[in-house]
Amino acid sequence: VLAKYEPPVTTRIHASDGSLMAEYARERRLYLPIQAVPDRVKAAFLSAEDKNFYNHPGIDVTGLGRAII
Repeated sequence: VLAKYEPPVTTRIHASDGSLMAEYARERRLYLPIQAVPDRVKAAFLSAEDKNFYNHPGIDVTGLGRAII
């Protein structure tokens, strides 16, 4: 599913010399494939969001319990 994900991207208008004239979008995003994200950035994200990511089957019951309390 994620391999086929195509997020909305910014429309860029360039002049004939290649310089950027304007950008239009509801959201300002740049698509970056996961392979282009450095391993340290992935590790930092997992550390901040779900340190037990590789140790549970998809739901961190302990983390869920902490969130409920």
